Amino acid sequence: MEFTIKQLKEKGKELIRLKDYDAAIKIFKEIITQAPQDYYSLDVLGFLNYMTGRFEEARLNCRESLAVKPDNYYAYKGLGLCLVRLGKPEEGIENIKKSIALNPTYFDSYYDLAVTYMELKQYDQARLYFTEAGNVDGKRKSEIEQALRYLDTLEAAQ
Repeated sequence: MEFTIKQLKEKGKELIRLKDYDAAIKIFKEIITQAPQDYYSLDVLGFLNYMTGRFEEARLNCRESLAVKPDNYYAYKGLGLCLVRLGKPEEGIENIKKSIALNPTYFDSYYDLAVTYMELKQYDQARLYFTEAGNVDGKRKSEIEQALRYLDTLEAAQ
């Protein structure tokens, strides 16, 4: 039985919801085979590869997505995170900042940049971007407060 791309995406999304990332990767690879310009599926594939520790593959997915849609803020954020994991934090930060420039209302870019700075022990920058994330999405105030408290403990331990 042949599935449409729409059916494959629904099946893939369900597998993601169930956290069966390896099975979802197979589905989204099939979609890309049929529709190589589908930047949404490239983004999802990048996410899945990142979540399974395949950072180089995820980086390539993000690059492919950006080749299709050069203003894709989500792909820039993903690319940045991959580069950080691949030992290129400066280049990673630059790409996450491109994501913010393209979509200044996207919470995840600020939050992920803050976490990146926190991991690099650049606590002032982490605090700045956690605060910016909270300004972008006030509904996530408790999440930001928790992150800032954790940041306080890290700073105090230094």
